Amino acid sequence: MSKKLIFFTNSFPYGIGEMWKANELNAFVHYFDKITVVPLHYAGNFDDPKPLPQGVESVLPLFEEEIYLAKFSDIFRLMGSKDCLYYFKEFWNKRVFLDRTHSVLWLISSINHYRLAHHPILKKIIDEIDPDTVLYFYWGKGTCDILPTIEPSRYRKSVVRLHNYDLYQDKKKGYMPYRTQLLASATSICSISEDGLKHLKNHYPKHDASNFGVARCGTISQGISKSSTDGVFRIVSCSMLVPVKRVHLILEALEMLPQTMRVEWTHIGDGLLMPELNKSAKKMPSNIRINLMGLVDSRDILLYYIENTFDLFVNVSTSEGVPISIMEAFSASIPVLATDVGGTAEIIDEHVGSLLPAALDGKILAQKLMAFDEQSDEKKLKMRQNAFHRYQTMCDAQKLAHDFAQFLVQ
Repeated sequence: MSKKLIFFTNSFPYGIGEMWKANELNAFVHYFDKITVVPLHYAGNFDDPKPLPQGVESVLPLFEEEIYLAKFSDIFRLMGSKDCLYYFKEFWNKRVFLDRTHSVLWLISSINHYRLAHHPILKKIIDEIDPDTVLYFYWGKGTCDILPTIEPSRYRKSVVRLHNYDLYQDKKKGYMPYRTQLLASATSICSISEDGLKHLKNHYPKHDASNFGVARCGTISQGISKSSTDGVFRIVSCSMLVPVKRVHLILEALEMLPQTMRVEWTHIGDGLLMPELNKSAKKMPSNIRINLMGLVDSRDILLYYIENTFDLFVNVSTSEGVPISIMEAFSASIPVLATDVGGTAEIIDEHVGSLLPAALDGKILAQKLMAFDEQSDEKKLKMRQNAFHRYQTMCDAQKLAHDFAQFLVQ
């Protein structure tokens, strides 16, 4: 019996991030005879796909980019589709028409489903699946929209992983299009956190939770970052520069620190708020040095940590699952301050750093930064050791990937 895995991603091996998927694939090759990666879109990277482990193949991304906008004419396309009843049953049963935002989300999701259902490459892939095939959707939005319309008897198992934007429906005005259909059709729904699992059970009490579970993500350590020895407090953060990440709070906090504190803050990541951040950074007092790195290939981030000196990693987001960026900091033995949102509290406590209140402001963050820096060298060293131990016990991608692979082939 030949065991096959079809691994649906957003953009991997294209895009600029998602190296944790390569970590999983390195484990999966020991459990499956054939693995095919199916990326949804290029995410802006058309020419430099990441290398895949031997024995893993990838098709070209199905589309150049994701759909974010819908046109009125798209409704007529859906009305003429063979899946018309499927689309408008959702529209009526969920009372989508009562809310404009819900209507737009429904329309975009329906159009995506239509595009997927009529894509020749995806149709060929689905036509060739057999009872020895496992379908693994890394994200709970995107290509997984097609799952409810695939006959379950045709494959061995279907697994959908849920993280943050694809899980917490309160971030989408309380509506995730076709969510009940997805939950009912998947063999297993795996949240990356206990908080996500709790959310599923609370929001879908009528659903049989026997196919709900937790499957954590992780990273692989590349080595240990050095701590400062010259009296400079070095902070690092890593995220896209978008409103939900609230990176501006770090700037506000730094500006409130006493001028006797010498601080260097490095941020990895880019986004629509970069011009504003650059402008504010130029106004900082002389005791604060700021390095805005922009986009860094995910393959290079851990190497950057261990080749440089960092004392603390900071995450001030309003919403998270269990951030890979925090796990990467732990893998480099860097303590973490992070907001108590999503599943962050499942891996952060006073032994490895500190949780920040979700209703954070610059003043509170400044106080937390000073409190961390004022600790004794011995306590900081112990916290660094604890951070790496937390990685080993909860965030080691090699162990987690092998555990998940065994679950997939069961």
